[in-house]
Amino acid sequence: MGRKYNNPPLIEALCEFQFIPAEPYDLTIPGLFYTRVRKDFPEKQEQSGIGFTVQGSDKGIEQKITPIPSRVQFLSKDKTKLVQLAPDLLAINCLKPYPSWEEFKPIIVKNMDIYREIAKPKGFRRIGLRYINVFEFDSLNIELKDYFCYYPLVPRGFPNQLDAFLCRTELPYQEERLILTLATIMPENPNQLSITLDLDYVMNIPERIYFNDVSEWLDKAHERVENAFEACITDKLRKKFEEVGNANSIN
Repeated sequence: MGRKYNNPPLIEALCEFQFIPAEPYDLTIPGLFYTRVRKDFPEKQEQSGIGFTVQGSDKGIEQKITPIPSRVQFLSKDKTKLVQLAPDLLAINCLKPYPSWEEFKPIIVKNMDIYREIAKPKGFRRIGLRYINVFEFDSLNIELKDYFCYYPLVPRGFPNQLDAFLCRTELPYQEERLILTLATIMPENPNQLSITLDLDYVMNIPERIYFNDVSEWLDKAHERVENAFEACITDKLRKKFEEVGNANSIN
């Protein structure tokens, strides 16, 4: 088992499936899907076709609005979990407070199976398991190396303080990859510093795995994301989360 924290920095976990269709997308799929999941996800809404990305520019780190296909969302009563549908796409999101991997994984598998029964896709185009963490600091000027083992390295001769930064690395795992992104984001309090650590483990080779392999793949992806999280932070940062025993921050 890994580590567990009383106040983990995780704000959202999600798993996204992109499918290879066997035939053109049927617009009746969302309605059929809802009849199967309405007990767990009774509220439904449509999300406009826009999204947000974090990227660097000459003005610093900016959140940019980007067009995405509209999605139908089904939400749990407490709105901490949701399932999203778009043409040939299924996403399962878990917001704060995150329960445990033992609880989240069955929700992923169950909804994937329901989608498969209804839409009958040919296979997977892409699968991604993603965990988004946010760290809040009371000081605007911190030493990144005190809190992170993964951070941008600035050559000598430059100012020590970074007003904003975006650090992205893609690490290969055979034919899959882990995408690490560390970046400053807009804080709720202007006197605070907010940093996000986004870990996304993806399979993006079409039909590399089959439906029966999903459960095993999810466990592998979760383990690698979990190990990456712990490898990216220091013990000084762990103290902010109040570690408990020997379990896992994203367990």
